Amino acid sequence: MSSGHIGSAAIENAAAKEASLPLLERANYLLPKDRQLIELVFKNRMALRQISGLIGQPPGTISRRVQRLCVRLSDPLVAALLDARIPLSPDYRQLAIEFFLEGRTSRELADLHRITPVHVKKMIEYVRGWFRGTGGVSKLAGPPVSRRVFDRAAV
Repeated sequence: MSSGHIGSAAIENAAAKEASLPLLERANYLLPKDRQLIELVFKNRMALRQISGLIGQPPGTISRRVQRLCVRLSDPLVAALLDARIPLSPDYRQLAIEFFLEGRTSRELADLHRITPVHVKKMIEYVRGWFRGTGGVSKLAGPPVSRRVFDRAAV
């Protein structure tokens, strides 16, 4: 291979790093042990067996934890919550981040914030409703374009 060409492995590695940037940014909001695991996998590019040796858990357990964390980190609701421009009160936003991203239970949040579990559930339902009302995307992205708009433009 000549020095002027970039190998396909290097391109794939660069693309993987670029794709993991939003994930790593969102990982800053995770609990420390979860953030560390995500950083070991995506930032340090460590193999699950290596991480297993460090943490003292089987590789399968590490794999499942990483999968669950990735699902949470790539959730569009979480992405919307982490956008500082969202029109939610700071209390609702914080509680929703702790619930949807950190994976804390309603009981844990009730104890942490000194409110009733019923109030926590009402706040979470409000956030879910807010997000559904945005059409599943942040209002900052603009309203979804309806097919009728294109039909009218063609006329």
